[in-house]
Amino acid sequence: MLISFSISNFMSIGSKQTLSMIPSLPTSPKKHMLRVDERELLKHAVIFGANSSGKSNFLRAMAFGKQIVLAGLSPKFKFAYSKLGDDSQPRITTWEYTFFINHHFFSYGFSVNFNTLEIVEEWLLEIDPQTDHSHLLFERHVAEQSFYSPINNYHLAGSDVKAKMLLVSDYHRHSQISVLATVYQWFAKHLVVVMEGQALKRWGRVDEDYQNTFLKLIADFDTGIEAIALETMALDDFQALIAPHSLSSLALDSLQEPYYAVLINNQLYRLRFVQEELVEVSLVFFKHRNSPFLFSFGEESDGTKRIIELTDFLINACADTSYVWDELDRSIHPLLLEKFLEKYWEISLPNQLIFSTHETHLLARNLWRRDEIWFMEKALDQSSKLYSLDIFKERLSKQLATSYLEGHYGGIPNLNLKDEQ
Repeated sequence: MLISFSISNFMSIGSKQTLSMIPSLPTSPKKHMLRVDERELLKHAVIFGANSSGKSNFLRAMAFGKQIVLAGLSPKFKFAYSKLGDDSQPRITTWEYTFFINHHFFSYGFSVNFNTLEIVEEWLLEIDPQTDHSHLLFERHVAEQSFYSPINNYHLAGSDVKAKMLLVSDYHRHSQISVLATVYQWFAKHLVVVMEGQALKRWGRVDEDYQNTFLKLIADFDTGIEAIALETMALDDFQALIAPHSLSSLALDSLQEPYYAVLINNQLYRLRFVQEELVEVSLVFFKHRNSPFLFSFGEESDGTKRIIELTDFLINACADTSYVWDELDRSIHPLLLEKFLEKYWEISLPNQLIFSTHETHLLARNLWRRDEIWFMEKALDQSSKLYSLDIFKERLSKQLATSYLEGHYGGIPNLNLKDEQ
């Protein structure tokens, strides 16, 4: 589970900005809290802010950091540094994730120089939850070709420390530090970031039980969908469709179910596997009330597409996983978003939901604790600043949305900027 995330010098983010899932208020109903090894964490974080305030950039930083851990540095990251301030300064961007996995609390971080597209430093700490003290598991400084770890007196020669790859990414070559594989698995399996515009997306199992559950759930969202229909597609045609991608691009490398659905180029496909071999591909269609026609995913409205995605999430969400959604409310009515949250709370899995939104309706409904509400604001120097509602130390009330829109908490568009200049 995510405990905190920090990022500096990334796109609109200049100085270090931190999101914390550590509660700062007394305990509250179960739907708001998680207990991990006798410690409590928040289940939710909701980030409000104006357009271009940096909400998406903050969540995108989470996704970029995950991708660097799993796949290494890529030239596409070269211009992800913050373009605010003095251009002569080194473009060093720093990520730090604090998280819980396998009964251990870790803090893992790394820095990247975007001028050279190289790792600058990397470190891993384990935190004692009783004392909050941390002890070093390893630290690495690439320029000095230095590496230190007290684990098994393990040492690396400078030539073994690749400048463009994190040690955690290369964990299989350093089995003496077994904790590296644990950290890698947290990023691979327990952190899911859903950003707008993803070209390829894997869904979970889509078998007969799934279809029945899906139709029962989506009936509560007033989409008109009443049935799912499948149309078989030739395997060669599907292979040509995903080229130059491959099945590995669809995150299907560790199959546990015979059926999966993937979203490719705005169309939904169901894949069937036998002993990890793809044997059948079907296009997924939806049947609506009072219509003899079938609708592909691409033909549905943006709002219905979002509801379909959220319904799939309700069915396939996993325990012990932190889910991060950019603009969860995109294209759907406020009441439907609230209905989704109600369904999510009914599932009551031990996981986390972190999302950005413009929907002030959520502030007016007393759905959140004060320390679950965050604001992103663009400062005068155009940098993005993240802060919690809890700093204002006010009681939640139905006037919270009004107070927010009146500017009492920041995080809204500055419509008087021209007058101030």
